[in-house]
Amino acid sequence: MGIVARWKRYSANEILAKLRRADALAEQGASEEQIAADLMVTQKRLRHWRRRFADQVLEADLRTAKEELEEVRLILGRLDEMDEIVRSDL
Repeated sequence: MGIVARWKRYSANEILAKLRRADALAEQGASEEQIAADLMVTQKRLRHWRRRFADQVLEADLRTAKEELEEVRLILGRLDEMDEIVRSDL
């Protein structure tokens, strides 16, 4: 008698991580078939996840973009402070 494979249940965080990996692979030109194989899921499952978690992926990307923007603003603020110090020394 053969061994029956059991479906792995992924948490929402695991799925979001896999979808981010899928997006990165897609940007590199990988086909959906290659992406699914890399993630070790079926193409059907990948499409299902993309439909189901699309909003959460966008929200996570938006949060990341906001955090990066805030970091850039802090760096620019420090640069302005340093510029004022250099100008005052001249």
